[in-house]
Amino acid sequence: MIYAVVNTKGGVGKTTTAVHLAAMLSRKGATLLIDGDPQASAASWAAWRRESERTPSPTTTVLAGKAILSEGKGLAEKYKHAVVDAGGRDSPGMRAALLLADRAIIPIGASNLDAAAMDDLLDI
Repeated sequence: MIYAVVNTKGGVGKTTTAVHLAAMLSRKGATLLIDGDPQASAASWAAWRRESERTPSPTTTVLAGKAILSEGKGLAEKYKHAVVDAGGRDSPGMRAALLLADRAIIPIGASNLDAAAMDDLLDI
């Protein structure tokens, strides 16, 4: 199963959601975490986790733009689970993550501005 964690709004917890989901799934089988955000925070988290934890960690790669779909598909096939942390904004990378995924997870903040951003995302 491939999950894409997406939202056009920044700061709603996409990376936090993605890394926690990937960590949980790693306990259930081989898991790939694709960091599609230019900030690469998920990849930084994964490196820290591998160094400091004794629990299973996801294999992590950084892909950008359309490579999330073109390269991510072949990579994800080798794992039981895959999680894509897509950057905020409507971008080729976010759209590629949605095309790759079996399921989309959309974190949302508890404010009118966050709710208003959902209209843009749902139009995609």
